[in-house]
Amino acid sequence: MMVAGCKNPPAEPAPVVRSPEARVEQAKTEPVPQARIAPDRCVEPLVDRAPALAPEPVLDGRCPREPQPVRRFRKRPLRVGQEALTVELALSEPEREQGLMYRRTLGEREGMLFDLGAIARHQFWMHDTCIPLDIGFLAEDGTLVGVAEAASPLTDTPRGVRCPSRYVLEVPAGWYRRHGVLPGTRIELGE
Repeated sequence: MMVAGCKNPPAEPAPVVRSPEARVEQAKTEPVPQARIAPDRCVEPLVDRAPALAPEPVLDGRCPREPQPVRRFRKRPLRVGQEALTVELALSEPEREQGLMYRRTLGEREGMLFDLGAIARHQFWMHDTCIPLDIGFLAEDGTLVGVAEAASPLTDTPRGVRCPSRYVLEVPAGWYRRHGVLPGTRIELGE
């Protein structure tokens, strides 16, 4: 006997709802899609697999205390793809030198935007930085040209990408991949 059809169409599968932790685990194992990029644009794609994340945060005795007085940075909203962030601005040389050093926490919707003032192949290190970060390098027009993913805390290893940039957007480690913000994405930097 052969069945050629049925009265009822197959039921739609129920949507899969994943916890934030499950999405992070999935992002570690799935290949990352790449953004469409103009052929004349220098953009360094993400590697296929996410690098291992360092333990977060490093709160042991290796994490130094912030010098007094504590530096306060101006803040402003920033839209990155579909995501809204509140970023602190590192615009002056002393602000850029300190950056996120001594911080013990950084929320999922927080970051720091550095204006480096010149287009070059910039490098950052994690000296006295106690939390793992993604370091996104942006061209003058706001195009994300590459990400140094999952930079380990308290290291002096220079981190950078092969493409010139003017700005850097630091966010919690794994953030770019978790939120699907790929190199080639344009971020409206505004004023």
